[in-house]
Amino acid sequence: MGTNAEVTDHILLAYRVTLPTLGLEPVLSIERSNTMVRISWPSAYSNFLLQSTATLTPPAWTVLASNLSTFSTVATNSARFFRLASP
Repeated sequence: MGTNAEVTDHILLAYRVTLPTLGLEPVLSIERSNTMVRISWPSAYSNFLLQSTATLTPPAWTVLASNLSTFSTVATNSARFFRLASP
């Protein structure tokens, strides 16, 4: 049997886990043009789901777009909250 340090090294090598590195969170850009609102995000996150809810207490998220990086909708006077969700 080896020394304590050698045993520890073997255990670490046998059970090494590599966690994925997380990059920066995607940022939503929102632009208004006349009666339309355009929401966009980086194309690297096009597999994320754009979701919307009218209230945050409690939120009822609805998927608006998937496999895209832009979404357009008619501007209204009602409050709406948006987020990108990981698939």
